[in-house]
Amino acid sequence: MLLTSKATQTSFLYLTALGLGIASCYFSFKSPEHTIQVSLQNHNITPRTSTLRYFSLGLKRSIADIIWIHTLMESDTDHYKAKDLRSWMYLRFAAIAELDPLFYENYRYGGEYLMIIKDDLLASEVLLKEGLRHYPEDVSLNWQLGYLFAIERNKPHEAMPYLDRIRFNPRRPQMFDSLYTRIATGTLGNKEAFDYALEVWKGHEEGTPIKTRLGLLLYTLKATMDLECLNKNLRDCARDDFDGMPYVYQGGIWRAQKSLLKLQKKALPGRER
Repeated sequence: MLLTSKATQTSFLYLTALGLGIASCYFSFKSPEHTIQVSLQNHNITPRTSTLRYFSLGLKRSIADIIWIHTLMESDTDHYKAKDLRSWMYLRFAAIAELDPLFYENYRYGGEYLMIIKDDLLASEVLLKEGLRHYPEDVSLNWQLGYLFAIERNKPHEAMPYLDRIRFNPRRPQMFDSLYTRIATGTLGNKEAFDYALEVWKGHEEGTPIKTRLGLLLYTLKATMDLECLNKNLRDCARDDFDGMPYVYQGGIWRAQKSLLKLQKKALPGRER
């Protein structure tokens, strides 16, 4: 008995769903029995977009969703130092963008993760710019690219086109106007980096990798400014760190109670990446 067209389509969808489910399980449970530390950069599966396009059969968004979910599940915090657009997370985000160019979260959260957690500025820039091809007036994407150029790379002039796009947007961040003026005049320092990072930090939930990483940066920036003030015996110096704990005076020097990040990894004045 021949199947009707509708029945054939239904069967096809069930088989496709089953195939995607099997692929999903394979991604999730392909690890060996013995737990060992393995670099995800060297051991991960990133499907070729050309292959996915060929076999997607109209289910590009569903496949993009699966890749997105597994990328989040497998995400790591290791910095990627090469500037070659070959980090495994960027390749995943790029595959999603090709399958579903309007997948907004891929640009917003993927670009931010690459920049702040992976420290892969080139990949973040490329992904965010791709997002702006589809969402040119989006506040978050323009704000992130402004941060990347102004703070991470210390290139405020390259940040201005993106900040100009949202300068009068009512949804722009609260501290936008004051930061815009300093960036436009090129008078950036630790204070502006702190204010910019604080605005981004406020937009994330507690316990997320991005908020945790930004919290360490904010702690370091504030402590750097406060301790310089205290050790120079200047007036009106803050005596508590970002966590609300007091600085300690040991051996004739004011110190923070926690270790500080190495700010030379950030493009503060005098450094460029």
